[in-house]
Amino acid sequence: MRLGDRAATKITVGKGFPEAYQLRRSEVISAGKYDFGRLVDRSLPTLGVATEPVLAHLWGNYYWQEQEYDAAVRAWKEAIRLNPGFAPSHLNLAYALAERKDMSGAGRELEIAYHMNHHDAFGIAAHIEELAARVPLSAQAGLNRFRAADFDELSAAADLSPEQLNVLRTLETVRSYVVDERQRIRVVNNMGAYLLHESQPAAAYEHFRRALREIAAAPDARSDQPLLRTVLENLGLAADRAKMANRPRRMAPGHD
Repeated sequence: MRLGDRAATKITVGKGFPEAYQLRRSEVISAGKYDFGRLVDRSLPTLGVATEPVLAHLWGNYYWQEQEYDAAVRAWKEAIRLNPGFAPSHLNLAYALAERKDMSGAGRELEIAYHMNHHDAFGIAAHIEELAARVPLSAQAGLNRFRAADFDELSAAADLSPEQLNVLRTLETVRSYVVDERQRIRVVNNMGAYLLHESQPAAAYEHFRRALREIAAAPDARSDQPLLRTVLENLGLAADRAKMANRPRRMAPGHD
């Protein structure tokens, strides 16, 4: 096999994530350490540009191992940019910030890791518990800042289960820490997509409308044709499933 012929592996969070992650990790480990050559080999299929969070996260682990701490933090932040809910990178950032005595920042990242690791989806509950002994979860961070009243409109629009409301609150937590406006809008779109998957098209429709309003208010987002197309298509799909009469028209593909 030539270098670069290997297809990039895709990882989705689910019941088997810890096992899948350990497999990915084992591919870049040699003699008990992260191996630069193996990481490069895994990066070649995408020309060194991370397209999913796991590889970016593993690069962060490598740089931390080599005591290149700033590079490690940049890699973990890149993993979070690719997937704001990727708990392992939030956890590693919490460790890094705690080492730098930034307990406020560490508490914020630990809070996100805690909530994103719902039902120990990433298999990092023990590490979160260990760090929480040194960095208490902030009473001002995460889900604690959101009140049940904030979701009254959602409850009125659809009969959402406590679990569905908890997932939405979790995604709102993620959104509150995302700086880039387009990424914030993508989180709102993902909330709608989750509700569609949960057979709640009316509530999903309201989230896609919210995403559209936020696009209209953000110049950078308005120029992002793929994002606009995605939200409009999802809005139409939700309207179809909710059997809404005033279904929005699909947008013609934009031109650069």
